[in-house]
Amino acid sequence: MKTGRFLIPVVAACVAVFAACGEKDNDYRDVWVGTYEGCSEYHNSTGTDYQVDTVFAGESLTVCKKGDHQLEVLYLGLEFPVDCTPEGVFSSTTGNPHSEWEGSIKGDSLFFIYHDVSQGHSISWLFKGKKTK
Repeated sequence: MKTGRFLIPVVAACVAVFAACGEKDNDYRDVWVGTYEGCSEYHNSTGTDYQVDTVFAGESLTVCKKGDHQLEVLYLGLEFPVDCTPEGVFSSTTGNPHSEWEGSIKGDSLFFIYHDVSQGHSISWLFKGKKTK
């Protein structure tokens, strides 16, 4: 009888361990991690004047996982940490109203905009691309 009392918890613990080993964590961010190739536009405005200054083809942008719930966008030689929803919508995490970024991912397509404002002058970089790796 003593063996039965000891054996039941041991068997239950073994079953729990093997069940946990078989589970795989599904991270919704995994499908978006990679490199995106596309084009970008550089916008420059002063006061009410607004213009598209330059359009660049062959641009790339990289998306990496950061922490437990964020992504990091590597673009223009800068790192942009973003909060991301399971629907693929993301926004800046700094809370700085002078420098903001946001975007979205649908399927293999990514849209990203970086906007910086200072003393009546603003610049924006707009990127549109498709995932290549």
